[in-house]
Amino acid sequence: MTEYLQNLLAVPHEKDGKVNDRITDPDYVAWLKTFRTAYERKLLNVDFLVDSDTQVEEKTNNARYFMMVREWNGMAAVNPMLAASDNPDSYYIAVDGPQNSKGDTAKLFPGNMDGWMVTMISKSTKNPERAIRFLSYLASEEGQRDVFLGKEGETWEMKDGKPQLKADLVTMLGTDIEKLEKEVGVLDTYWMMRNPVIVNQWRPEKAPVLKQMEDFANAQADIDSGIYKGLDPMGDSEAAVAWARISQNWQEVMPELITAKSDEAFNKVFDKFLADRDKDGYGKVMEYRQTELDARKAKMAE
Repeated sequence: MTEYLQNLLAVPHEKDGKVNDRITDPDYVAWLKTFRTAYERKLLNVDFLVDSDTQVEEKTNNARYFMMVREWNGMAAVNPMLAASDNPDSYYIAVDGPQNSKGDTAKLFPGNMDGWMVTMISKSTKNPERAIRFLSYLASEEGQRDVFLGKEGETWEMKDGKPQLKADLVTMLGTDIEKLEKEVGVLDTYWMMRNPVIVNQWRPEKAPVLKQMEDFANAQADIDSGIYKGLDPMGDSEAAVAWARISQNWQEVMPELITAKSDEAFNKVFDKFLADRDKDGYGKVMEYRQTELDARKAKMAE
């Protein structure tokens, strides 16, 4: 209901070189009020604001949601299961979400310029040279092929000069990806060691129930937004402590906004949040974000 919705609405991350306060964007506030109205008319409940990840997963797997706002790869396991069920038309499809008042295309976030997972060799490693050789092998094309495709003759074979996953495993990919990963252990099972630039050349064509969602997301990916990811202060600085307090308050305020009795009541809750946010040190947070963004822009310009 925050970053995902803002991305769907193409809320800008900055204006005139200054970090934008996305929460106060008029289109974003208007859509929060739309959800408030939907709740008032009993078109949605607030389970999505309080359910645990396990509860969400259970409801997803049983096709109990009419509409969801989430990453498409979060549906990679359930969609083939639903498509192979007694009701093969019960799987989820990607559809246009909320749009801003101008009807702009969504700007979905594709990645982070800072990276994500990091693999390291600790100082206490008994044989660091061997560990370095092993990781170097995993990073090579040979290692990537072994991790992604498995063992030649067992899980993949050479066809027309190109390694290809065996047909029965391709079928399993489209019907039971969870079994493919847990029992066979190929493709994206060891995603933390996978380099998409290398392995995508061997990736089988996705089943239609997955490809539709992936193509939909890729068409709206905002490849320039990575520079804005991770601008929030971390650690124990004044700005970080202020941001932690503000973020916690926002999580508590969101259900109040959606369940407000009227737009007037919504405004009252929202205005109080903004006032509390200023008292909690939001100015320091924005100052930190701006400094970080300026530093990133300078680095990108080098």
